[in-house]
Amino acid sequence: MKKLEHLLAPIMVKGLEIPNRLVMPPMGTRLGNDDSTVSEANLAYMRRRAQSGAGLIITEITEVHPQGSNSPKSLGVWDDRFIPGLKKLAAVVHEQGGKVALQLHHCGRESVRQLTNGTALAPSAIPSYRFPQSGTAREMTLEQVQEAVRSFGAAAGRARAAGFDGVELHAAHGYLLMQFLSAHSNQRKDAYGGDFRGRARFMIECLQEVRKQVGNDFPISIRISGEECLRDGYTIADMQTIIPDLVQAGADIINVSFGTHGNAKVTIGPPNASAPPEFEQGFMAHLARKIKGVTQVPVIAIGRFTDPDVMDQTIARGDADLIAVARQHLADPDFLKNAVEGHPEDTSECLACNQGCIERRVEPSMCIPPV
Repeated sequence: MKKLEHLLAPIMVKGLEIPNRLVMPPMGTRLGNDDSTVSEANLAYMRRRAQSGAGLIITEITEVHPQGSNSPKSLGVWDDRFIPGLKKLAAVVHEQGGKVALQLHHCGRESVRQLTNGTALAPSAIPSYRFPQSGTAREMTLEQVQEAVRSFGAAAGRARAAGFDGVELHAAHGYLLMQFLSAHSNQRKDAYGGDFRGRARFMIECLQEVRKQVGNDFPISIRISGEECLRDGYTIADMQTIIPDLVQAGADIINVSFGTHGNAKVTIGPPNASAPPEFEQGFMAHLARKIKGVTQVPVIAIGRFTDPDVMDQTIARGDADLIAVARQHLADPDFLKNAVEGHPEDTSECLACNQGCIERRVEPSMCIPPV
């Protein structure tokens, strides 16, 4: 049997050949310029990460609307002025032989900056679990809901114009699309609220608008939290019921993460996408497997992966089609190359300590060996 034959196998999505099944998912860097444009630091960071050989790289969050921006240094895509810098970002990945998707994002109520200045918008006027002292977002009017839908579509069109190979809608971790899906943050009485299917309407319409703007031949991923991991939150069984609708609306890849922003009173399970060392590699792949049970489109699994052999086995079992590896790309982006060349002991393995990359909120270079 060829070493890592499953992980290294190419995969086709909407006519796009992704050279292998390793994905680098979005990780915020705060390296952007103060006007939300791509900086030289962004390009250097992305170039080094792309040298990992990952078949697909998904950029950090890129804001589709100024009212959905997390920070001035978060990258923007809400205006044509961002296209030149984004072209450079796509190009540095292509130079390394990988494919790249732009992640489309809107914070909703999860932005201290927007909450503090009174511009934060959300499905309902309910305080954020994460920033309860910073103010309460305003409930979106129907006009504002439709403006957000159009913003996702227009942003996707700019991503295509900038040379990206696809886009991903961020519908996980408690941001705007997930805020509509969650009963904890959506108590609307109109067509965008109510039961789980009603709360999914906004997500479905955003997918439909993105598909409309990019055409039928352009890959679209959607990153979901398979389970909300909040008491009385939605479950993977709930999510399974709407996956066919998401695919029909335009999703070509389902990227299955988990969890949301919460507090100790309501959160159950590990922190979303940043589990500490006591959680084993691939501990959330079962969520991806459940999503695979209700769709034929490729599914991405996450869960503290560091070892390419474990990634390969996860795909071989049928738990997922692709594996997303985040923090290991910070600790040592040469991990795949080292495994393929037969010297995995040379890899600096991510310990899942969350110190340099999560807790201290410092620049990613604190976790990265000099290059």
